[in-house]
Amino acid sequence: MGRKQTIRNFSRFYVLLNQFPHTGNIEETKCLLVAGVTLGDTTDLKLLTKAEYKTLCENMQFTINSGKSTSNTADSNRWRKRVLASVGGWLKMIGYPQSTTAYVKRIAVQAAGSEYEDFNRIPVKRLQELYNAFLDRQNAIRRVEKMEGKMVKLSIGEFALLKAAGIELKINVRATGEC
Repeated sequence: MGRKQTIRNFSRFYVLLNQFPHTGNIEETKCLLVAGVTLGDTTDLKLLTKAEYKTLCENMQFTINSGKSTSNTADSNRWRKRVLASVGGWLKMIGYPQSTTAYVKRIAVQAAGSEYEDFNRIPVKRLQELYNAFLDRQNAIRRVEKMEGKMVKLSIGEFALLKAAGIELKINVRATGEC
C-alpha cells in the first residue's frame, strides 16, 4: 500500500529547518531528516503521516534547543559559581567559615524556592536573583558592622533585610511623629 499526502501545511517544519544546524545543501538535509523519521521508506516530506510529521518536528526542536543550551552552558556555569561564592561569603560572615560545597548548594536550593530540588536545575535568571540577594545580605552585614554603637534610623525595609540576614539588633523605638 502506497503513501498518500495527509499533511497540507508544512510551515512548522520549514521554520525549524531554517533554524536547524546543517552543513551543505538544505535540500539534502531535508531529505535526510525525512528518511530518518520514516526509516528510509520515503524522502518526500509530503508523504509523511501526521505522527511522523509530529515526531520529525519534535526531534528538530529538541536538536535546535540542545544546540542553544550548549552555548548557554558557560553562562549558567559562571552564574552557578557566582552563587556558590556569594552564599559561601554570606555563610562566612555569619559564622560558618568551613562550609562544604554541598552545604552551600543546599542553602542556595532552599533560597531558590520549593520548585527547585537540584542546584544544577536552577535557571540562569533565578541564579542571578540569588547571587544579588546574597550580595545584598553581605552588604547589609557590612553596613551594620560599620555602624556598631551608633544610633541609626532604619526603615522597615532595611530592618527586614538585616533580620533576614540573621543580624540581631537592639531596638530602641522612639515615637518621632514621622510617618
